[in-house]
Amino acid sequence: MIAVLISFTMEYKGRSRAEISKFYRDLYGYESFSHYGRYRSRKEGFLDSVKNIRYSKGLFMVRKEDEKKVLYYLRKKGAKTSKWIVVPGKKEIKRLGLQAV
Repeated sequence: MIAVLISFTMEYKGRSRAEISKFYRDLYGYESFSHYGRYRSRKEGFLDSVKNIRYSKGLFMVRKEDEKKVLYYLRKKGAKTSKWIVVPGKKEIKRLGLQAV
């Protein structure tokens, strides 16, 4: 049973702050406020469609079967990526929904 640890960075070269902000909002999702903060709604991001464990900004673990989908998305958006094949612990196995062998 294995998982993939993915790290990425987004360079600011030739990109505006708005473009970078949109990338992170599309990836992680965000809360939307309306009517002067009276109503809240959660806008889902790409990672909400994939089981993952987020450790910090730019570092998360996904299941092996989701690796290609996530890497393709990040690279398509212009992020530089690194990946490591890891053996998850008991807590990570449960959070990723992996089957214990």
